[in-house]
Amino acid sequence: MTPTHKPIRLLVVIEATSVTGPVKNLLAFCQWTQTAQARSLGISIEPTLATYVRGGGSNAFIDSVHKLGLPLHLLPEKGAFDFSLFQSLKNLVSTVQPHILQTHNVKTNFLVKASGFHRRYPWIAFQHGYTATDLKMLAYNQLDRWSLPSAHRVVTVCQAFTARLIASGVSPSRLSVLHNSVPAFQSPGPEESEALALRFGLNSQDTVLLTVGRFSREKGHAVLIEALAKLRTQRPGGWRAVLVGDGPELPRMRSLISRHSLEDRIVFVGFHPSIAPWLAMAGVFVLPSLSEGSPNVILEAMAAGIPIAATMAGGTPEVITHDHDALLSPVSDPLALAANIERILADMNLRRRLTREALHTATSRFSPDSYRTNLVGIYRQLLSDPSVSSPGELLKSLPAPSADPAPGSGNSSQNV
Repeated sequence: MTPTHKPIRLLVVIEATSVTGPVKNLLAFCQWTQTAQARSLGISIEPTLATYVRGGGSNAFIDSVHKLGLPLHLLPEKGAFDFSLFQSLKNLVSTVQPHILQTHNVKTNFLVKASGFHRRYPWIAFQHGYTATDLKMLAYNQLDRWSLPSAHRVVTVCQAFTARLIASGVSPSRLSVLHNSVPAFQSPGPEESEALALRFGLNSQDTVLLTVGRFSREKGHAVLIEALAKLRTQRPGGWRAVLVGDGPELPRMRSLISRHSLEDRIVFVGFHPSIAPWLAMAGVFVLPSLSEGSPNVILEAMAAGIPIAATMAGGTPEVITHDHDALLSPVSDPLALAANIERILADMNLRRRLTREALHTATSRFSPDSYRTNLVGIYRQLLSDPSVSSPGELLKSLPAPSADPAPGSGNSSQNV
């Protein structure tokens, strides 16, 4: 069925320079709204994206949006506190006249609230978690305490974040949980992984312990290094740890590795836009985080069929279950993390069971289809809310939900 009614104009404003997990979900959804499958379901949404840019240059996010052929507006800014953004955003909203205004970061939440757009447009604010790299960032994050309570819907990526949002003044009736999703793993050609192994001096006889993430404190790289130092006492060889990413904590991590004399066991490979070749060569995926939301890298490792050792940080236990589809250890416990890694390395049957169950979890609970259905459901709730000013006929552009999602069912949009 091809919709004949008026499509919903969706304006998405996001601060992004790279293609992170949340960005992957956003772009996949926007691309899907333009497909025959979406039209056959009676879904009629016209997405327009906007992002900030300094100096007129491009970046990985902008390049990805252009490659997908999605409409993109660039909001030029001269610096961190460029007040001309108010006028730029006002001009953009006046041009698009969105039926739904969707934001994805602290800056845009503040601009929307300060400009009063929440009084004129249905507003959904996504909260993906906060990065606390320094006191400046901690103070910056506090702006959401003023902005988010005015959003008509706040969508967060895990149940673990809801208490903080409610404490910040967000009404539980306006709060939904929507976990990230993951597509089927597309394995690259073996030559890509082989080229990377050769480039970084990885021995094919060694099991690769892979971790992926920005080098910031909440990602727990220091815990991982301490765990690997303990692992070496039990298993001196036969493995190499590969750390993918970059960030401000990298110099400190290099110093910590030197202190433990682990230079021969740990390899830094920097940031890579695609982690598929690394996933293809990994024997164990390790996530040592101190704080997490709905970790996209865990979902990708599950889809790639890699056994996982992770910490019980944030929303991670909402995605994977200890001794079922992964092994989980307490946060900041390198001894327990090392024991779980060793357990996976030592037990082939365990590895097979964990990967089998993890793949089932990924495909049954965190599929892109489930994510799309639940996000459309959130749009429908927003447009049907009598307290929100929106044309009632827009509901015809969205199919009625077939059933309410069960609480706890993966990336279902649970109201809190």
